[in-house]
Amino acid sequence: MSSGKNSHLSRDRDYRRVKFFKEDWIAFWEWCVVRALSPARLLLSSRLVELSESRGRRSVASSSTSPLSSLSLSLHTHNAPRLQGNAVSKNTVLAIAAGGAALFAAQMMMRRSGGDGAKFAPWPAHKHSSKESAQSSKWRAAGLEAVRNGEVGAILLAGGQGSRLGFNSPKGEYNFGLWSGKTLFQLHAERLLRLQTLAGGSGKIVLYVMTSPSTDAATQAAFKRNGYYGMEASQVVFFAQSELPCVTMGEFVPRESEADSAMYTTDGATTIPDDVDADLKVKFASQSHVFMYWGELSAAEKATFQTQLRDVVDVERVERIYKATCAGASGGKIILADKGLVAMAPDGNGGIYPALLANGVIDDMESRGVKYLPQLCVDNALVQIAEPTFVGYCVSEGAKVGSRAAVKQSVSEKVGVFVERTAGKGLDVVEYSELETADASATLADGSFKYGLAHICLNYFSLSFLKEIVREMPTVYHIAKKEIGYVTADGVALPKGDVKNKSGIKLESFIFDVFHKAGGAAAILDVDRKETFAPIKNSPYKAAGHSDSPNSARVLFSDIHGEWIAKALSAADGAAFTAAAAEWTVANPLLGAIEISPLVSYGGEGLEDLAAVGAKLATMLPLCVVTASESEQISIALAPGAISAWTSIGDRLEVATVESATPRLSTNAGAGGARAWPDLSADVEVAATAADKAEGRLTVSGGAAQSAKLYVLRVTQ
Repeated sequence: MSSGKNSHLSRDRDYRRVKFFKEDWIAFWEWCVVRALSPARLLLSSRLVELSESRGRRSVASSSTSPLSSLSLSLHTHNAPRLQGNAVSKNTVLAIAAGGAALFAAQMMMRRSGGDGAKFAPWPAHKHSSKESAQSSKWRAAGLEAVRNGEVGAILLAGGQGSRLGFNSPKGEYNFGLWSGKTLFQLHAERLLRLQTLAGGSGKIVLYVMTSPSTDAATQAAFKRNGYYGMEASQVVFFAQSELPCVTMGEFVPRESEADSAMYTTDGATTIPDDVDADLKVKFASQSHVFMYWGELSAAEKATFQTQLRDVVDVERVERIYKATCAGASGGKIILADKGLVAMAPDGNGGIYPALLANGVIDDMESRGVKYLPQLCVDNALVQIAEPTFVGYCVSEGAKVGSRAAVKQSVSEKVGVFVERTAGKGLDVVEYSELETADASATLADGSFKYGLAHICLNYFSLSFLKEIVREMPTVYHIAKKEIGYVTADGVALPKGDVKNKSGIKLESFIFDVFHKAGGAAAILDVDRKETFAPIKNSPYKAAGHSDSPNSARVLFSDIHGEWIAKALSAADGAAFTAAAAEWTVANPLLGAIEISPLVSYGGEGLEDLAAVGAKLATMLPLCVVTASESEQISIALAPGAISAWTSIGDRLEVATVESATPRLSTNAGAGGARAWPDLSADVEVAATAADKAEGRLTVSGGAAQSAKLYVLRVTQ
């Protein structure tokens, strides 16, 4: 762990899962005895492991592509007295379980489904509330009081890089094309500062930033370089989640396809060179292939490689997980991303729990008097950090775990859904890839989805719950096929971005894997996604990039800010402004019509002075509303000297214009070679010039960079 002062959340997953508990295993043993299963009937592979390293709990799920592929079961070897009384050993039962999970699960009719024999049901309507509730003002007051008392900390999941966006830096440093040029980190920080102002008092919201080993140093450097975005250095705490090696799939065959070159082969034993350190010879005896290019490395490269192997790569842990899940002699081999580099990947957003404990963050929270911890993801451009109504709702409900839920938009939307465990009566989330098709499309009488409460990764934890979970939770690993960079059979490193096929598997855990442990102390608050959820995941350079991309986020960002301004005006002026903004957006499809600085307004408040401008605002588009203290920064972001004069238009308002303003995306294009720019959406054709690509300019049909006469409105204090 480190603080700012002291240097110290798309998903193509091929898995499904079902959880069986102690009673199911008792039934399994009885079933095995009665049916006298033969080993031949049990030879089915698996793809999910759930195990507690302290208790020995494991669960497996079938990897078959048959209807059995969504089935699994779980063994509690530490708590199965009826098994202990039989002549068959636990190891024998484990062997039977690993091979026969799917067959037994089919007999038991325990699908990962909400249908007959289900282990879950829709989350009950009486167990969640709406932000539109009559009690929302009471909840908001409670949340602001908690902030004022210094009892609120915010957890920011920020371990990802922006590689899918064409930006090989921490995603939080990404500028998605706002007029101000503000990054995601800056937006989150400024919302936090505004919330502290609204709450009043001396309480500070501590920002706990979870990074990954690949982004930790760059993230801390970004905060330091930008003065912690206005926050005090001491109120920012960084901690890194761990990484796990990527491994080959059980059915993986080095492929020579038109898309990918073949991977190096791991067949046969590799003799570990004599000059490898003795401890590493022992540690990697079963993975000796990692040294196959040892002779081609320089002395410095060998030293760096051995440091990674010793300090980062946990061979025993990975092999234990893999052997419990993925049968196949050719699988489970650690992948080399380069001749002296193991391919590593973060252990999923569920890695937050062990990371909190390992980095001393729980102790830090307790020492500061923090009690309530809302969580958000760095790539959500709209989310209101530590939203006080949500925090107050969870506090009022005495919740250990809480979530902001949005309505699922379509059957195919890639979001998990909230459910209730029918056995344990606890909150759970079923990931989109785990939900049976029939359940994903099932509707109620009013036409809404039966499983329609979407998990958008905006959660809440009480500190007391986190203290319990980080010390006792079983770690759930989900196995995901991914495009992973590797060394080809020709000895050439193939970067991840150039891999077209699924080349290996990553081991991940999910943040919601422990929600059920809160029992009845779980709270769900329905929110309007248009003011809460604008994820930036997909590249703006691809045809499908208009959804959940910088392009869609700018539109959503502009739309909600336009609503705030309209509400601050009279009914007639507000309607005229809304119509003008909609017309401008149609004419400028890749630009945002309106941007309001978080330092001006956290959620629509503080805009009362705009009413004096009235109907004239409809003629001032595009519009960027800022504070006086940041107006100089905005000028520099647009272009040096772009804002030359300010004109007073009210007691606390001044306006200036910028001719031919052109917002830019953060990008690495140009530095790493040419990057293709196909259509951004069905109705926008992009033909960017090399200079546009290199500088991240937004372009439309004919390759013309989009620009506009920008109005900058600053609020003076």
